[in-house]
Amino acid sequence: SRLLKQLNAVAVNAFTIQDFMCEMDGIGIGVFSPTHMINHGCQPNCTQYFDGRYLNIIANKVIEAKE
Repeated sequence: SRLLKQLNAVAVNAFTIQDFMCEMDGIGIGVFSPTHMINHGCQPNCTQYFDGRYLNIIANKVIEAKE
């Protein structure tokens, strides 16, 4: 069904929203464009962090083309 497809998309593409000023625990989840199109990996080469309400992605190492 359409709802199940949308729930699966959120489950796979959502980021945990964190408030580093108070706790390291997640305070919610969100799907952010265009970050929802980033590939997933067991050995991630990027780290996420929030600056207020903005999601930032930074590279942990040099990322080669097609990696």
